[in-house]
Amino acid sequence: MPRPYRALLVGATVLAFAAALPAANADPKYFPADTELVFTVNVKQLLDSDLAKTHKDTIEQLKGLIKTAAPGAEQAQKLLDLVGFDPFKDLASVTVVTPASKDPEKVLVIAEGRFDREKFLGGAEKAAKENPNVLAIRSVGKDKVLEISPPGENKMYASLLGNTTLVACGTEGALKDVLGRAAGTRKTDLKKEVTALLKTTSKKQSLSFIATGNALTTLMKDAPIPNADMALEALKNFKGLGASVTVTKDVQLQLAVAVENAEAAKKYTGAANFGVIAIRKLAEDKAKEDPKLQPLVETLKTLRTTAEGSTVIVRCNVSEKNIGELLKNFLPK
Repeated sequence: MPRPYRALLVGATVLAFAAALPAANADPKYFPADTELVFTVNVKQLLDSDLAKTHKDTIEQLKGLIKTAAPGAEQAQKLLDLVGFDPFKDLASVTVVTPASKDPEKVLVIAEGRFDREKFLGGAEKAAKENPNVLAIRSVGKDKVLEISPPGENKMYASLLGNTTLVACGTEGALKDVLGRAAGTRKTDLKKEVTALLKTTSKKQSLSFIATGNALTTLMKDAPIPNADMALEALKNFKGLGASVTVTKDVQLQLAVAVENAEAAKKYTGAANFGVIAIRKLAEDKAKEDPKLQPLVETLKTLRTTAEGSTVIVRCNVSEKNIGELLKNFLPK
């Protein structure tokens, strides 16, 4: 079995549990106590947005690229058909949760949706018979667990929680902990800063991301990016970061940076506002050379930075008109 197919088999098997529901974020009760980074893609909210409906042709183009351009796409599609799942119609949301670590075995994936349990398990059983070295289904207590073992890659363990949630972990022990929390036999207390950052997210957001300063520092260490040392030094002053994208008719962008106190927030806000002025001027100069950049200039006029307590908030709105112009100017025809 080709390696790209094995990787897509894992992903497709996990996704195959999710189905159409009103968009919802994963319940934090499933998160382990050491959680320091949470990323959510609210797929249903995004695809049901007024903007997506207005640009149906562009969305269909992107769907086509995803379906055909990914390595092993044909084999993955066969598996999705087998379990009766269309990710563009059936997926509600996906949340990725990790501690301050780069270890892939520490990742918890939560897919929200609704599924046909009988049809899925029947398709999974058939896939397991065809690929017994890759996929196995067994019982752990009252729960059915999928053990996914692609040769040469890390194992993954997945299980359903009720009728709406699938969880997948890198180790069986981590999965058992999640099942225990779901059943109420185990409890977890999230870190104070994580709980505070999670309050900045909602099911109305299309994408949301929160991370503690410690998680950001860990991820940045030895990262192959320019000026990484300077970025690490700056992160020492941050308690955490939250970012979101909300797609409706327009697109609203928000970045929230938690710093040590209100005085520091005011200082960083002042510096950021000087930076905003410089960015606007640069964009205006570039737009004189290339008029296609004018929608970007108009968008940067909405960029605002404010201090709210000990948090620096950066907001920007991209209008439907400017989105249309940018897509027309820069997407391949």
